[in-house]
Amino acid sequence: MSNFPASYEYIIDNIKEDYEYFNISFTPTKSKIKCQSRYLELSKMSFKALFQFEVYENFEDSYYNKSIYLTKEILDDITNNTKDIVNLNLYKLLLFINICKVEENQEKYDLYDEEHDIYDIKKYKLFYDNEFTQYFNNKYKENSTIINEKMSRLNLFNYHYDKIYPHNYNKVDNPKEYNNVSKNKSNLKTQYKKYLDGEDLSKLKNIPALKMIIYIIENVNIEN
Repeated sequence: MSNFPASYEYIIDNIKEDYEYFNISFTPTKSKIKCQSRYLELSKMSFKALFQFEVYENFEDSYYNKSIYLTKEILDDITNNTKDIVNLNLYKLLLFINICKVEENQEKYDLYDEEHDIYDIKKYKLFYDNEFTQYFNNKYKENSTIINEKMSRLNLFNYHYDKIYPHNYNKVDNPKEYNNVSKNKSNLKTQYKKYLDGEDLSKLKNIPALKMIIYIIENVNIEN
């Protein structure tokens, strides 16, 4: 996960859990995939549009019938960092599409009409209404506020830490200094995440620095 900005860590942990549960290979990339970004229009995609397909050829040629790689651009859309909101509707759609492209899942959830050798949208809808929605709602319906709040706090950690400890080290030109600074930030952030998860502050490491960053996050407003 080190290829991504630290602010993605929390949502990526959740994505990884979901992908592993549904036997999807989790290979996010920060590289832009030209063929995908050229034709993929996430703003125009929805479950409603997916379940309205009637002609198989139209569905087969659409992005609803392709694995969608989680590039940095797509993760930006999911995490929507400027608003500290996790776009669960978009993530839900991408997760569902990627689940349906795994051959093992097509067989397990009876998504493929073997008699006619086509993907059956009616079977997709049954899978969505039952197993998929039950799993997704159980995990996210009551937790979306918690996810959003934690993402918000982690984004604030990144913002304030970089203000307190600014540096211009380049990973290529100054690898030792860059790695030291990155390690210090990562170590403190690990303790802060434990604090957010409810661990006793007195049992955590680097308490003076941790107390300082907690105070700043909870008391200093960022001017837009």
